[in-house]
Amino acid sequence: MARADRLKKAIEQTAAKARDKQESESGPVLTQNPLSKNYVAQHRHCNICHAPVHMDKDPPLCGSEKCGAEWGKKETARKRLTIMLYLFPGIAIMLVLLQGFA
Repeated sequence: MARADRLKKAIEQTAAKARDKQESESGPVLTQNPLSKNYVAQHRHCNICHAPVHMDKDPPLCGSEKCGAEWGKKETARKRLTIMLYLFPGIAIMLVLLQGFA
């Protein structure tokens, strides 16, 4: 029995060292218990300034005018790119087909 007790004690010490090392490298382990001091409520981050925002916000913006304007510019550029990605290959295919008929 003495060997089993020593082994159990060594396992517990190793686990404690691993927990301490993890906390020192990445901060405290966050918990799901709202009463715990390490609890962080679920949230998203603003796509522009990375400030925490509520989970239900769509698009995930913090509400400042600067972030709203930047989001609008990015959304417009994304839509334009999507249109070009479909339009240019379509035009190229039409030109190839028209050349084949001529």
